[in-house]
Formats: sequence, structure tokens, C-alpha cells
Amino acid sequence: MPGTLVPVPAPARRPRSVTRNRAPVNRSNPARAGSSLGPLAVDGSCPVAVDRYRLATAGYHARGVGRAARYVTYRLLRPFPRLAPVSAAATSQRVALDRVLLGYQSDIPGNEYARLTNDLLWSSTPVSEGPHVDLLRRAEALGVEAATADGFATTPYGILARNCIELDGHFFGATTVEGVADHARRFARASLGEGTHPRTERGGSPHGAPVEVHPIAHSDCVQLSDGHHRVAAAVVQGSTHLTVSNIGIPTTTALQDHLAGMRSQAGRRALRQPIDAPELRREWPLARRCTDRLDRMLHVLGGLGVGPPASYLDVGATYGWFVASMSQAGYDAHGVEIDPMAPELARAAYGVDPNRMTTADAAAVLGSSLGAWDVVSCFGLLHRFALGDGSCSGEELVRRLGRSARRVVFLDTGQGDERRYRDRLPHWTPEYVQEYLRRYGEFSEVLDLGPDDDRRVPFHEEYGRHLFACIPR
Repeated sequence: MPGTLVPVPAPARRPRSVTRNRAPVNRSNPARAGSSLGPLAVDGSCPVAVDRYRLATAGYHARGVGRAARYVTYRLLRPFPRLAPVSAAATSQRVALDRVLLGYQSDIPGNEYARLTNDLLWSSTPVSEGPHVDLLRRAEALGVEAATADGFATTPYGILARNCIELDGHFFGATTVEGVADHARRFARASLGEGTHPRTERGGSPHGAPVEVHPIAHSDCVQLSDGHHRVAAAVVQGSTHLTVSNIGIPTTTALQDHLAGMRSQAGRRALRQPIDAPELRREWPLARRCTDRLDRMLHVLGGLGVGPPASYLDVGATYGWFVASMSQAGYDAHGVEIDPMAPELARAAYGVDPNRMTTADAAAVLGSSLGAWDVVSCFGLLHRFALGDGSCSGEELVRRLGRSARRVVFLDTGQGDERRYRDRLPHWTPEYVQEYLRRYGEFSEVLDLGPDDDRRVPFHEEYGRHLFACIPR
């Protein structure tokens, strides 16, 4: 097994409603034998084994022999100067640099590299926010020598290089920290106009070669196949667009793949909770905004005098957005979600500690949580249990919710005026749900806080669900 891999920490990003940080994970495993890099003791993730056959056969997402043959032909032509430009010119296009995302490393597709390094957002990160631009910004601010001196190995660019050495044995021919620093200095000086472009190095393309990209499926973004350094230099020099060579075979990002595999998606390309990622903006509409419900929850909690650091449990936490948001508000927040893919998404998208996301059946957790939480929320789950899709009846789920919370339960559920439930739950009006909660939850009071703000195109026949605040006796 090779040594351990470390996710590249993101440079400072623009503020978001929920900060997208890569959560730190303790590292202690030594580097692969012969690496010369020493222990990789930087925040990271579990060690991985690189299965070369799997890497060679995964990640292209080609459909049909024709497109696959086109890709193979294109790659075979690259080493021949007279033929490669012809191939490139046939697929050249001009793209906005904020739509160019990090991709291939050591000939490993971006989504596969993201999985191997446990950095789910690698292939969702614009080059302008990546390690190559971060290196150039550091060099601009500190000077080239200072930017590549002590501590360089723990910078985003240094960690990227170390990951590539672990995966492929070298980073543009370098196998040591000093070798990587030499390469970084040559790149920085040339990009900042302080030197000439370095000679073509092992694994690199000559200066002036076309930047190669793959289109990202269901998106207006592209993923870099070759040319990260050239694009980074263009970003730092102030360019907004760049002519690239589009290979034409669509790929996906690791985040798209992860979302598509989650149970909560049910095969739908829509976001159940907010995630800020460039490749999701065009064809992954946000079904549930969440901020409207969060604002009402915090208003009620303020009125009840239930403030931080009160304990909070989100039952059916989905991606983990409410866990992250309540944590940011100061609450001791946790989530339970039956989908085993949820903790990793919560960590990558919102910076939630995976230990705060329990993978388990919601009813089972509630059954062993008598009075364990100050605040409990349960969104979009009750109707599934009422329809027989849960591990207990809807009535029993409500009873367990009421017994698990000391101060308040926040809940919404599918309603009869939604297209999906008109035939199956026609009588589930807000008034019916309110009485249902009062009867089976043994609550002293059930307050109707009004409908959500999610009944919008393309979901104009769905949602509009009322949020209830239920006060235990």
C-alpha cells in the first residue's frame, strides 16, 4: 500500500451562507518507501491503495465506440507537433476562466483524483481558487524565494505535489520537497515575468501547447485535462477568457457522482439543500432553500429562551446543511441520516465533523433518545413513514420525536396539495397535519409557522410545506 494522501486545503474563499471548509483529519502514516518526503503529517484523510488497473479503466464516461476512438486518437496525436495542432484546432473554443475547474493529475481523471485524496470538492474547484494560483499569489505577495521556503510542503501546491508523488512516483520529475520547490520557483518566476518558461519537464507539456479540457456533463463548466499551470498564469495575469482545446468527451465531477449515488436524490438531478459548486448551478436546481425554515426556527428558539449551547438533532439530515447552520449559530448540533454517503458530503460541502453525522435509521435513534435533546428537527420524513416506507408507522415516529426533545420539535412533511401526494395523501392539509402532531406527539402546543418558500419553478407543483413548532408537555 502506498503512503497516505492529503487533501489540498483551499485558499481563502468568498464568504458563503455556510462555510465550505475541508475538515481536518489526523494524519500519522509515513510516506511511501522511496518517496523522500518523510511523514505526511498534514491534515488529511485515510490512506488509500492505488489500483492501477481501476485507474486506467475508470473516469472517462465515454458512451459509444466513436467518441472513445476520437479520444484515443487525440491522445495519440499529442506527441507529434505537426499533427497535434490540427487535432486541437478542430475542437478549440474560448471559455471563461471562472468556468475552468481543477481536473487531471498524474493522468488520473479529476473525479478519481478527488476520491483517492479524499477531497470531494477537488474537481468542483475553479482554477482561480486552486493550488497553482495560490502559489502565484503567495509569490506576488512574499516573493518567489519566501513563498517556496520553510513550510512550502504544507501549502496547497506543496500538498498537491506530494499527493502526485504518492500516486505516480514524481511531480514533473521531482521526488523530494526541494525538487518540487525548484519546479515551483521556475513556474512562478516565468508566470510573473521574472524569468523564462522552464524546459518541458517529465509529465509536462511544452509552453504554448493548447490547454486541454473535458466538458462537464449537465454543466457549462469544463474540467482541465492538461494545462493547470498555464491557466493559473493566465488568471494571475488578469485574463478572463482563454482559448482551449475541448476533447469533447463529457466527464463528471466527484461531487456530481457523490450526489447521484445518494438515496435522497431518488434519481433526480436537484439539490435537496444548498450546495455552492460551479458545475451544479445550471442543471441542478435548488429544490429547498432551507434559509427560510432556519430563520423561523431561530426566531422561535429566541422566544423560548433556548439559545446556544443547547443540543440539537436533525432527524433525516440529508446533506447536513441544518447541522452546519445550527453549529454556526452556536448550538451543539448533530444529525442522523440513513444514507452512509451523507457524512462525507457534510464534511466536504459544509465543514461538518463526520462524527456529528450518525448513519442510522431515524426511528431507531429516536427510540433510544428519550429526552436526550433540547431541540429536534425532522424535515420531509413523516409522510414517508405514514406511507409505509419507514421502519415504523407515522404515528410512532411522531411519538418518538415528542419524547426525544425537551424543549421543541420543528417539523414539516409532504402535503396533499403537492403533485406527488395528491392521490396518496389527499387529506394531508396543514390543518390535518397540525392535529395529527398534537394527537400522536403528545405535545402541549403545535404552532403553524407558515409555508416554506420552495414552491417555485421548476417545483411549482411541489413543496409549500408548513413548518410546525411542537412544544412537548
